[in-house]
Amino acid sequence: MPEFRLGDREPKKPGKPGLGSKKKRTQKQRVNQHEQDLADKLPGGQRQPNSGALPHAKGDVKLDNFLLDSKETEGGLLNVAAVELTKITRHASEAGKTPGMVLTVKRVPATVPSEWVMIPLTVFAQMVEQGQDDGIS
Repeated sequence: MPEFRLGDREPKKPGKPGLGSKKKRTQKQRVNQHEQDLADKLPGGQRQPNSGALPHAKGDVKLDNFLLDSKETEGGLLNVAAVELTKITRHASEAGKTPGMVLTVKRVPATVPSEWVMIPLTVFAQMVEQGQDDGIS
């Protein structure tokens, strides 16, 4: 048997793909897990089950004052369409909350945060002003 050298690829194991101890998760399972992880990271965050599928279940994550949609990409590019901003704004307004969008980009350097929040500029300006009033810089 030839010696294995760094850079050589190990041969694939025989058998059909997906037949192993580790099952591949579906896209829906990955999205649900991402939304739950996001809710767990935010104080008071609650994942919205069946988000978007039912008339009363809008947004992906609910907070006291915010309704958030989330977008995630394994690549380095995310597109946010005006229709998506319109949708989350309408749903947040109906719920008496502020709209927001969490963007997760997996392919960034380790020194760059991979999760970002998009909120209306007017809301951000109010938060900055409040922080200055509270002595937070």
